[in-house]
Amino acid sequence: ATKVNLHGLTVDILSPKIEHTHTVVLMHGLGDTSEGWMPVAKVLATRLPSFKFVLPTASDRYVSVNSMTMPAWYDIKNVNRMLEDMDGIVESSAQISKIVDDEEALLPPHSVFLAGFS
Repeated sequence: ATKVNLHGLTVDILSPKIEHTHTVVLMHGLGDTSEGWMPVAKVLATRLPSFKFVLPTASDRYVSVNSMTMPAWYDIKNVNRMLEDMDGIVESSAQISKIVDDEEALLPPHSVFLAGFS
């Protein structure tokens, strides 16, 4: 895997083993990192050798419900009002959209997938 900085995020990239036909942008959940999902990407890559796996790590930010700083796509201020941090959501959405756009510049849009776990 190769570690790069894309659009303000640290990103791990697992290149395809044969001709590149598809890309999966795989997002982690709260408090995790791309490294936590690299083993999953490696297993998938053995079954999907033409796929590129792009694993961004969310920026560190304060997460109110956990009272600590951790990798997070946005602040969760209250579990009953999760969409309260619109600035964080907009920032992370823009970063991920740019990564998807980068991949769609290389492949037809129907060959680029966004996946994640939370």
